[in-house]
Amino acid sequence: MKRILKLLLPFLIAFALCLPVLAEEQRVFDNAGLLDEWEVSMLEDKIQDLRDTYDMDVVLLTLNSLDGKTAEGYADDYYDENGFGENGMLFLLDMDTRSWYMLTHGTAIYAVTDYGIQEIFSAIASDLSGGDYYDAFDGYLDELYTYFQAYADGKPIDGYRDDYTGPGSYEPGTRDDVVYYPDYEPSYDSGYVFYPAQIGVSLLVGAIIGLIALLIARRGMNTVKSKGSATDYVRQNTFRITGRQDIFLYSNVTKTRRDTDSGSSAGHSSSSGHSHGGGSSVHTSSSGHSHGGGGGHF
Repeated sequence: MKRILKLLLPFLIAFALCLPVLAEEQRVFDNAGLLDEWEVSMLEDKIQDLRDTYDMDVVLLTLNSLDGKTAEGYADDYYDENGFGENGMLFLLDMDTRSWYMLTHGTAIYAVTDYGIQEIFSAIASDLSGGDYYDAFDGYLDELYTYFQAYADGKPIDGYRDDYTGPGSYEPGTRDDVVYYPDYEPSYDSGYVFYPAQIGVSLLVGAIIGLIALLIARRGMNTVKSKGSATDYVRQNTFRITGRQDIFLYSNVTKTRRDTDSGSSAGHSSSSGHSHGGGSSVHTSSSGHSHGGGGGHF
């Protein structure tokens, strides 16, 4: 048992050193390189607080190309294929086409409607146009606190409609009828968001400590001597086969139902197959999920 523990020790140490990395899930994907490490860290912290407080996933994505897709189609595919939350939002920014798109999914469809998407963009449009991308993303997250809290209170903000039928109650009217909340003061303790270099250092330190432990373990195994053949490990006249029999125990049959084409569904489909809606425009993406959303250019 001690020998097994010594052999496992390197892996246990490396795993323990990486726990801080595993504790935080990445939600800022700055593929266009618009943010520095400090800015990414601050945005990740605020997103984590939103997720913990409202049970809504939040993703920020910047790109240099849509790879031939529409902004909506790219956002749909990215959200679906990466397995983000059952309820949540994704904000996409493409620098090539100067396009933006806000995707809503699950209950976020009702929390941030078409009206909300346009209002949120209006609040950050000047920062985007001026190239102040961190301020734009930070302002976007601040807006989400307002909309998510209003939805949690049963009064989702939807200035376009006075016949809201989604989850929760709705008081018709304009934004003047909605209680707005003061500027958010983060309740989180700004911690670390680990980057590849830090992960590499953690693994390297773990490997070094593990190697030392392995060398110490091997020193305790110097009495072990190798044998030339496997039969050398068997004591003479202690092993004898007296009989052999094959017994059939059971069979296992698996049946798979063949899908049939049941026709097309209402709404429009994105390249990933999901649907979007509410006081929102809802569509189905190519992978069959429902999303709401809206976008434009900046």
